Amino acid sequence: MNPRLQMRLLLSILALLGSCCASLHARAAFFSESQLAERAQAIAIIELAAPVEDTTKGEYWTYRQKATARVVQLLAGTLPKQFVLHGEESFICAQCKLAKGRYLAFLSRDGKLWTGTNWQLSLRPIRDGKIEWYSKVKPSSPWEMKFQDAPTVIKRILALRAEVAPKQSGGK
Repeated sequence: MNPRLQMRLLLSILALLGSCCASLHARAAFFSESQLAERAQAIAIIELAAPVEDTTKGEYWTYRQKATARVVQLLAGTLPKQFVLHGEESFICAQCKLAKGRYLAFLSRDGKLWTGTNWQLSLRPIRDGKIEWYSKVKPSSPWEMKFQDAPTVIKRILALRAEVAPKQSGGK
């Protein structure tokens, strides 16, 4: 085989492998508490029914779970009193896995589908009047969570949303 042709073949193979490997190294972006509060189209305390397996295609992702959600308390945005939440996205690096329970939910739309705003950070569990939320006491990572009093967490989220409102309306 011609050495020049061998070199072209080798470079083509390397380029193909490089493009495949680049997609394998895609990383999910995990939001800070302010980014999560700012980017959600709706924020609510919800009751989530047991999820069922269901493949549904959105504009960006394909979802493999869905569950009926009932709004207990709407904090920001607009939501129907009851809606279907889709989870377990086809993105292997991060997913919003659904489970029955009560959550502080940060929600967005993927086309016509209601989904989590930021992967597994989207549904913050509520247990015994406490919400699993960003730890402020020397967290080992920016996403370290601990259960905190629900009224304190809700007050924090509403304050974060209030900071964003002037920016979104064109104010300072």
